[in-house]
Amino acid sequence: MNIPAGLGTCLVTGTFLRALIDSADAGREPDATPLSGAKLRLVPSVDHVRYSGGTPVIMALAPIELTLDANGVVRDQAGQAGVTLLASDSADGDPVLWTWEATLTGEGIAPWRHRFVAPVGGTVDLSSTRRVPLSPERELAAWQAVIIEAERIVESGRHLYYPLKDVSGNVSLAAVDRNAIKRQVMRDMSIPAAILVAPDVDGYDKDLDKLQPADTKTAKSLLTEAGYPNGFEFTLDCPNNRYVNDEQTCQTVIGMWARVGVKAKLNAMPFSTYSAKLQARDTSAYMLGWIPSTFDAQNTLQSIVHTRTSGDDGNWNQGRISDPEIDALIDAIKGETDAAKRLGMVQKALTLTRDRYYYITLHHLMKPWAMRKNVTTVHRSNEWPESKYARID
Repeated sequence: MNIPAGLGTCLVTGTFLRALIDSADAGREPDATPLSGAKLRLVPSVDHVRYSGGTPVIMALAPIELTLDANGVVRDQAGQAGVTLLASDSADGDPVLWTWEATLTGEGIAPWRHRFVAPVGGTVDLSSTRRVPLSPERELAAWQAVIIEAERIVESGRHLYYPLKDVSGNVSLAAVDRNAIKRQVMRDMSIPAAILVAPDVDGYDKDLDKLQPADTKTAKSLLTEAGYPNGFEFTLDCPNNRYVNDEQTCQTVIGMWARVGVKAKLNAMPFSTYSAKLQARDTSAYMLGWIPSTFDAQNTLQSIVHTRTSGDDGNWNQGRISDPEIDALIDAIKGETDAAKRLGMVQKALTLTRDRYYYITLHHLMKPWAMRKNVTTVHRSNEWPESKYARID
């Protein structure tokens, strides 16, 4: 018996892969294997739906259980890619605004959940919603997988999942009280930051540099939603002689993360050792400061946000960020001669980088300079004193 023709439907699709560390590979890049055999369960948020067109009927909605195929693809019981669900915004409207919840379970992975509204006549691709968190015994591999280059997998039409690319996970990590760091660690000699460039840099906009308040309760909730109700562990690499109060800042951030269940271990070291470690991409998480020598935001965006290719593109992008939309903006910024148009592209790139949590910004540093009473000079944003700006009375 078919369902009434007037009810709306939606196609749900998805492809899931597993990322595993293989230290024998050059660069210790993870391998991606299909998440075959995992169970996908789809549950509606309502028990029944009423259809009043034609012959009125009441339909009881039952959960749907599927198994991913050998390639990690969602298939229905007939073997077709995707599964068709009743859509929740049918004109019948009884009830309205209900949702479906997808839960993925299987050997070696923690339960993954995602709620969604099924649009009539549309498609929901579960591949573009949440990343699949690995189980606790694989947390180290999961965190190291943050630095993977996944372009070739994405181009093949598949999606590589690793938990700390999940925006919810990064929101939890971003539950850092920058104002507390300013007061307690920096002695008010810092400006809490939401974007990657400071006020004196071309492209800066104070309206973009507004912080969201640190919210431990929401951060815990988001971490649970991402599949980590008990948090996870990793190592934070940090220099101890590079930036003002660098080690103390890292230790304070670790304490703030602990409030939401994220357990980080501090690994502090001299900058000479630290720099070599970062350049080798031998890190799970790290502290980085950046001053654009050109006083222009392009330098920052190109060096630490652009996909690493050649030359200055991504030359300090140690987290292997690769965002085609931001890359296109940065490439356009390089040659744009219209000042207003260029500024708009710079600010869009800064906004996307902020909102996608590619970096957890802390502060713009303020470094005091000491001099005799009869000496004055210009305190330059790039921290380079120049004698031509100095005067001796």
